Amino acid sequence: IVDCDWSSDVCSSDLTSFSWDTDTDFKTQVRVTVQGIQPKNVSARFQRVISATQGTRMEEIAFTHNESDGTWTGHYTFPAPGVYKLISVTLDGVEMDLDEAQTVTVTGFTISTVNMDTTAILTADRSADRGVSVSLATATRTSCPRRSRVCLPRRAAAT
Repeated sequence: IVDCDWSSDVCSSDLTSFSWDTDTDFKTQVRVTVQGIQPKNVSARFQRVISATQGTRMEEIAFTHNESDGTWTGHYTFPAPGVYKLISVTLDGVEMDLDEAQTVTVTGFTISTVNMDTTAILTADRSADRGVSVSLATATRTSCPRRSRVCLPRRAAAT
């Protein structure tokens, strides 16, 4: 039996704030220090905050072990504006909560998805009605525009 105390994991990231409007690189370096017996594999996932109790798990971060200082280092690039939290790391397949969650905020807003109904309804004047939905990604509700105007170009009818 091996007794491991994983509760003293230390986690930090080098950048904790980005601006979607002005920054060009949204990559942060995450460093994990494991005190005690070293694991063979370390991974983690940021969660994009939806509410105080919910979040979306992002892509997994794979870490490499730095023999020189004993730390584990990984990199993550944030895909959209929002608040992201790193609340746990996975050591050899076992998820461990961090003593202190790491938070990274990407301010600003962007269009995250656009969906269009593919069913066209032709009327007497040959126009078509289609449903369109647009989702925005943002760190705060106040970052989103209150109104938006969408202009869709018309295509010439095929003859």
